[in-house]
Amino acid sequence: PHGVTRPTRTVLCLHGTNQYGKDSQIWELGEKKNRHFAANLARYGIVTFSPDHLCAGERHLNKELRPYDTVEFYQRHPHWSEVGKMIWDAKRALEAMQMIPVIDMERLGVVGHSLGGYGSFIAGAFDERLKVVVSSCGLTTWEGNESRFKWARNEWYRHFPALRPVFEREELPFELYELASLVAPRPFLNLSGMQDATYGLANNATLPEVGRRIGDLYQKLGCPTAFENCLFDGGHDVPDANMTKVCNWFCQWL
Repeated sequence: PHGVTRPTRTVLCLHGTNQYGKDSQIWELGEKKNRHFAANLARYGIVTFSPDHLCAGERHLNKELRPYDTVEFYQRHPHWSEVGKMIWDAKRALEAMQMIPVIDMERLGVVGHSLGGYGSFIAGAFDERLKVVVSSCGLTTWEGNESRFKWARNEWYRHFPALRPVFEREELPFELYELASLVAPRPFLNLSGMQDATYGLANNATLPEVGRRIGDLYQKLGCPTAFENCLFDGGHDVPDANMTKVCNWFCQWL
């Protein structure tokens, strides 16, 4: 924001799977323009920090590969997972933010859409420096969902390679919402489109129950208002109303 001279609240903005990388957080780009959380939050007086995801933006170095192709990452780190790298990178981003004078490290949040959406609650689950978490179109369930194999592909962006044989055996060691539950009791806003086909359209029927289970946890922890499960009648998108809700959520809780 203009005129910021002292440490203030700050949000780590994680981009989705698009060709623009971090630039999609600070500009209206492409056909799906309403993704620029960083620019909108800055208008609310919130400092923002927007890194590139691995294999995207300025980190997409091998132009012979598609953006978000993780083949070279797994050649270097065959025993890692891309999600583990996502967590690692978020921690490194927070360390970089620590060197910026206008960032208040006690008032940090994280937000993202799609890839950045689940990246946000996974980062929050493993780093308690993130005090407020917002996920846009990043939450789903795997049980009975054939789209779960998107999370364990054999090529391109491979989230959890070790889960591929497990899913093939029809086993389910954990659910994605259980990772999201690790954010509690810190404030957590989830926004999911009920017409979003990204993770399996029929599977969206599980999202009210997911919200109820996470909400019960917040209730037991004595902070029921710190969690909100916003299910909207739309697809894989960030409607204007959702953008406003995200900005107000950070203003309220940071």
